[in-house]
Order: sequence, then structure tokens, then C-alpha cells
Amino acid sequence: MQDQLSKAAKEYARKESSFESNSAHQFEKPENIKKKDIEISETILVGELAQKCP
Repeated sequence: MQDQLSKAAKEYARKESSFESNSAHQFEKPENIKKKDIEISETILVGELAQKCP
């Protein structure tokens, strides 16, 4: 079992290091704030809310 954990840890570390080296896709703060007013009833489903906010 220890070998399986070691193998999984090494695989995870390999994936993490390759992810960090690809820094071209880092988060950037939005320049403009987008505001929308939507009307919602007292009860609403998540899917309904998603349709109102494209």
C-alpha cells in the first residue's frame, strides 16, 4: 500500500509542477465591473437563475 501512495504522490507532484510551469493562463483581475439587475421571486431554481444571467 505504501508503494501505491508513493506512486500517487509522485504523479500528483509531476502534474502540479507541469501546471505551475504553464503560467500563461494565470488569473487576471477584470478591468471593468459588470452589473446586472435581475428580478427573482421568493423561490427560484438554480437553473432558472442561470437562464436569467447569461
